[in-house]
Amino acid sequence: MTDEHDTDRYIGQRVRAIRARRGITQQVLADRTGILSRGAIAKYENGERPVDSRRTLLALAQALGVTTGDLTGHEQDKLDPATAGFHAVVPDLETVLWARGNVTDTRPPRTLDQLAADTQRATTLRNDCDYATLGPMLVPMLTDAYRHVHEADAEHTQRAWDVLGSVAYGVASALRARGYYALAWTAAAEAERAANHVGSAAPNAAAAFSRAQIMLSRPGALPAALATTMQTAE
Repeated sequence: MTDEHDTDRYIGQRVRAIRARRGITQQVLADRTGILSRGAIAKYENGERPVDSRRTLLALAQALGVTTGDLTGHEQDKLDPATAGFHAVVPDLETVLWARGNVTDTRPPRTLDQLAADTQRATTLRNDCDYATLGPMLVPMLTDAYRHVHEADAEHTQRAWDVLGSVAYGVASALRARGYYALAWTAAAEAERAANHVGSAAPNAAAAFSRAQIMLSRPGALPAALATTMQTAE
């Protein structure tokens, strides 16, 4: 048996142990990663399939709310710069969300078009699990989106709310993936508030999906998550 195989088996055992401690199913864990199936999770845990990419390792760690080092046992992985970099911006994100953008910031805000483009880039970074790059982007994006909502004229008000909804949804998704469920809920509520101003079905559905995903992180909240999803679908 090779050292590499031992490492893969150890990672699978750690995934199974932490998942059991969290009280979640293989399907819920797969859903949280956003890139894996329940069958893949089962194969990792049984040692039948190697965790053969950094992206998969990061996705598993983030879905379980641990560091990559907690899964690999490697001390250097416990100093994951992606984890440290993202955690560092969370207090500022909390301030911006609680204050709804009413914070001290003397920068000229980027345009709505620039914010929309940055939101797309942020989505790509989140899908690639590049939280080291994503983290520092979130506070200025969210602050600028709020500033446009506060300052927009009648012609641009709806667009400003639409952009805020997209940014808040992305912030909620990132916070949920990193284990900040309560703050993710606040961001999802802001995405829903923005969606109500826009009056379009898609933003409301996105906000409800985000809330349902956050609820799945809490033991016993599956019925509420399903009800939220069904109500939105109807």
